Amino acid sequence: MDRGSLQDIQHEDSETQSQPLPPVLPLIDDDAPLLKNDENCSDFVPVIEDIKIAREFINALKGAKLEHNKIDEDTCYQIKHPTTTPLVIENPTVRLSLDLYLAIGNASEEMYTAACNAIRRRFPNEELFTFYKVKWKIEELTRIMFIFEDMCINGCLGFTGPYSDKTNCQACAKINMKHLLRENRFPGSNFK
Repeated sequence: MDRGSLQDIQHEDSETQSQPLPPVLPLIDDDAPLLKNDENCSDFVPVIEDIKIAREFINALKGAKLEHNKIDEDTCYQIKHPTTTPLVIENPTVRLSLDLYLAIGNASEEMYTAACNAIRRRFPNEELFTFYKVKWKIEELTRIMFIFEDMCINGCLGFTGPYSDKTNCQACAKINMKHLLRENRFPGSNFK
């Protein structure tokens, strides 16, 4: 026979069709209950440490309340009762400071200050807000605020949720800075 010819291919097909196929194994045990929603997962007990921690974060999020957070009563009230009218800023200096800060986005304080200095060179009488004052003004106007949490000095993880009471980073073993701060030794890192 000529290998690769049409006759050869038809001959091979007829041989394979005569052989019985192996039995198909079920992918799912028909007797096992199917997990359809999170309520059925409440009996699930994780074995692997990472899954346990993920589950703790999920449970912390499920139980999160504004009252348990690091915000004062006035801010909590503002979040629950936001203004429904459009924000109008009539002061041109305030507006310019806000526009400049928002245009720069996630840039550094140095970049904001450099842009302000460039504007002041052209308009020497312009009293633009400092970086911190414009951030404070945005917080005052929007009632959106930063909540700082301690984190590993190397940035491995934040000491929040299941890690909030840990004295050392679970990834690199560096000490949690808030414990050193309590001892007045030196400041650590935090994230927002």
